Amino acid sequence: MAVAVVVVLIAVPLTTGTITVARDRSLAADARSVAEQWAAVGMWQIATVEARNGVLVTGVLGLPPHPAPHGAARRARP
Repeated sequence: MAVAVVVVLIAVPLTTGTITVARDRSLAADARSVAEQWAAVGMWQIATVEARNGVLVTGVLGLPPHPAPHGAARRARP
């Protein structure tokens, strides 16, 4: 009986952790193509795509977006 309890106490957290890692890897793999399309618009390069506990984290290389020219917002208004 004691052995079964120890096995359960070890197996449940390991299984839960394995499932979490598998979901995160799947999420990152699915999101990579979307991230690459998004980055191409800004002429950036994807360095990393990771998922951590279901949260997607994308590392991007390149220059930041340029601000609008001075006065552009005023000219755009009707």
